[in-house]
Formats: sequence, C-alpha cells, structure tokens
Amino acid sequence: MQKKDFMIACQKEYTSRKLLITGISMQKKESGKQISYDTTHSAFIYPLSGSAKISFNDQTFHASPNHIIHGAKNQRVTFEVSSKEPFVHLNIYYDPEVPWHGSSDIMNMVYEISALQDSSSIELLNRLQNSVIRANWDDQIQRNLIAQQLILSCFGYSYINQELLQIENAIELMETSLS
Repeated sequence: MQKKDFMIACQKEYTSRKLLITGISMQKKESGKQISYDTTHSAFIYPLSGSAKISFNDQTFHASPNHIIHGAKNQRVTFEVSSKEPFVHLNIYYDPEVPWHGSSDIMNMVYEISALQDSSSIELLNRLQNSVIRANWDDQIQRNLIAQQLILSCFGYSYINQELLQIENAIELMETSLS
C-alpha cells in the first residue's frame, strides 16, 4: 500500500472506529541501554529527544523527534537507545473497539509515520507534553481530549472535532477561573 493510501486508510479507521485511551506517559531511557517488554495495549510513541531503535517482534524502526511509531498489543518491544543523550518519548496507550467489522485493522498493526504533518500537530504534542509534565489529576480529561486530536492530526486529518475542542476549552476556562 502506498503511503498516501495508507494515510487515507488510517484517517478512515481512526475516525470511524472507537478507541479507549488507557494511559499517557512520558518516558526516559538512558543512553546505551536496551529495554524489552511485552505490550498489553496499542500505542503511539512520539519521540521528543534523543534517538533509539525500536523493534516490535520482527519489525524495526529508527525513532527520533517528529517521527511517530505505532505499536500493537501482544508484541515484544525492544528499545535500544542509539544517541548519546537519553531517549525521551511520550506514549499514548489505547485499546481499539472490539469487535471491529471494518475493512482494515490498522489499530492492531505496527507502523511508522515519517513526521508530524503540520504546526497544529506539533502544538497538540507540546500541549500534551506540558499537561503530562504538570501531572495534575484534574488534567486527565483534557489530556485524553488532546491525545485524541493529536492521533487524528498525525494522519493529516484536518477536521478538528469541534465538540472535543469545546469541551477542552471549557475545562481550561474552569481551571483558570478556579486558580
């Protein structure tokens, strides 16, 4: 499948199939270290600094900032930090809707998106990163909303879900007025 066709297929699946975000975390892996574990959720990996080789079973990707790696559940993942500085990345973990009767199962595949598509995707990533750094429990709903927007924006999906945006703005307004 060509890259453009794959991105369109991703847009279609991620806008029509439900997903449950199960966690968002920022992780740091030290230079020269190798870490392996079995995955229990699908996840988007957004490298923020450093670089690493990430392998899911038999598929390997070179991860560096602005590239996005998607991992599937029930895989053996190995991180091998290749830069002198630590590899820092933001993960969005989720479970796709089951059963799924669509024509593809992209949410359960391993793949790479070559780069963040536009400034709005980068802004969403920065907002999500700042929210995770604050680690405020009250930000959890807002983090999930930003994460959903970020996932869609990674596929060049230009329609912003106005309902999610209004909820996010309302939460932000409540937080600032209570401070």
